[in-house]
Amino acid sequence: MNGKKNMKKVILFSGLIFFLIILSLKAGELNYTPEKPQKGASITVSYKSNENFKSGEQISLYIYCFYHGEKTIEGFETPMTYDINEARFNATFQFNQKTIFALLKVGNGKKFDTHQSEYWQVLLYGTDGKPLRGANLNCAVSFMGMLPQNVSRIVYFDKAIEYFQQEIALYPDNIQAQIGFASLNFDMRKITKDEFDAALKKIILSGFDENNEGDLRAVVRALRTLDKNDKAQQLERKFIENHLQSDLAEELAMAQLAKTNNLKEFSSDVQKYLKLFPNSPNRERVFSALVSGYLQDDRYDEIFTVLNTYADVPPSAYVRLAMAFLDNAEKLSEKQIKRNLGKSLDILKFSIEEARKLDYQYKPKHLSDSEWKLSKMMEYANILKIDGQVNHLAGNIDDALKYLNESKKIFETNTPPDLYLELIETYIETYNDSIAYNLASEAIIDSKNSKETDSYHKILFDSLNFKGDYKNVYDSLSSLGKKKRLIELADEQLNISVSLGSVFSLLGKELKFDSLKGIVIVIDLWSTWCGPCKESLPAMDNLYSLYKDSTNVVFTSINVWEKEDGKERLENIKKFFGKSDYDLPIYVDNSNVLPYKLGATGLPTTIYIDKKGIIRFKDIGYVNADFLMNASDKIDFLMKK
Repeated sequence: MNGKKNMKKVILFSGLIFFLIILSLKAGELNYTPEKPQKGASITVSYKSNENFKSGEQISLYIYCFYHGEKTIEGFETPMTYDINEARFNATFQFNQKTIFALLKVGNGKKFDTHQSEYWQVLLYGTDGKPLRGANLNCAVSFMGMLPQNVSRIVYFDKAIEYFQQEIALYPDNIQAQIGFASLNFDMRKITKDEFDAALKKIILSGFDENNEGDLRAVVRALRTLDKNDKAQQLERKFIENHLQSDLAEELAMAQLAKTNNLKEFSSDVQKYLKLFPNSPNRERVFSALVSGYLQDDRYDEIFTVLNTYADVPPSAYVRLAMAFLDNAEKLSEKQIKRNLGKSLDILKFSIEEARKLDYQYKPKHLSDSEWKLSKMMEYANILKIDGQVNHLAGNIDDALKYLNESKKIFETNTPPDLYLELIETYIETYNDSIAYNLASEAIIDSKNSKETDSYHKILFDSLNFKGDYKNVYDSLSSLGKKKRLIELADEQLNISVSLGSVFSLLGKELKFDSLKGIVIVIDLWSTWCGPCKESLPAMDNLYSLYKDSTNVVFTSINVWEKEDGKERLENIKKFFGKSDYDLPIYVDNSNVLPYKLGATGLPTTIYIDKKGIIRFKDIGYVNADFLMNASDKIDFLMKK
């Protein structure tokens, strides 16, 4: 075995990414009573599935509560019972006294009905029949794309403005709503910069509660917008002095950690931070930074000793350290490689031990119990995968297969491509070609294949002496994979009506979106200052080349959110492209309003609009892997509707 070559490969897989796997479903019908629940009341929820869940299937109601004066939301779940006579699922849930607003979804732990990503909402009311103070405010904020992934509501800025207005109408002195309303109106170009600044000054002068963290945060943002940074810092320092364990105190403590350059001071500051904020949601980031600091100083053995002084070290910290021993393999002797592999495996044992724990004091508040357990299981599966990869490198084939297969069993249909590849290669090395071939076929059907997986599939097809034309076999498997993906897309659709106005080409030619009814529209939003856009634009150009002869789809790559206007902006765009040869039609949104109409919260953003002018899919950010496949799936799906 060539240790140096294989060690370099596993490093590509060493990054840990923990996420919730969420499969959205078609929206069913959900009702709750009473329609206007009061503070601390119970609601009875009735849900009729749209063929999402079978009668009698065990599903739960998921509730995400927003509290008055608190930044963090809290997730709960309660089982639903099935009424065979009414063909409906039912559940009862009691809100605690702090809840002023809530979002609901229904699911079985892996599949969820999120009401086409809009979720069902509940405003809590007072005895006077009015929504509680902050209820409409939190509803507005929930439409602005700032919620955690497991309750990531559709971005709808127009609705946010409506709910800000309703909050202000009921509670004119709500300074958070006032500043949020003014800020969003300015972002959407509904008011000028002078009007915005004047509004902020007036709001600040009206007075606010300096001990209310939400109010103070809003005022601090406003002051910084007005370039009054000294006053903003003064207010923050005063608040933190009186609220040492507040969210704001923690955020500023994190910022201070990032500024520390001396490793000794940093290590000491980390101890203080974790003592003051023991259950911080940033624990993993803090430990990761601590490990990275020692590794950069080449103090590998010392950091392991430091980690052992803490209780409940996040598994990712041990993984980071274990992978560090596999870096720069090309500079090491075979003896050093063997020693480092042993150290890496020893450290990974600690990671697995920590990953098996379910310590509820570290459960993120926004996750329900089952969501947290699922995220922990995905974390555990990922660590098992890495342990299997390192054992494979070390030549411990039996252990490698044990961990890799255990990881795959947990991941199920979400098995990542690199795990398929590792299993295939390991089984080939052990002369289990039939198992390897079946795994490669499964990867293709599950759309988790790669160039390497496909290459092994062809080699194994030939070596096993299968009959028939290989291309037909591969195309058949790929067709099954695409069919599965399109079925999932049918359930993932959004349902957002939108009026977009027009944009202009670089030559000044106007494109009116209203003239494109009956055609699928792909909108790509980008900017010259956006780093990821430099990678996404060539990929988008490749996607366009696949469809440029079609009369059923139109592509619009639109430059947005630039500081410059007019000729200066056009010159900057031309300079950005340089001598690049793009066929992709490029347009400019001179108003910079289009991203808000489309609910974009970052760049690049790709929007897919159906023939009736309804937004059906939205992708924020750019991931190189499988971009063409995923994007073309959405286009093909909408073209067939």
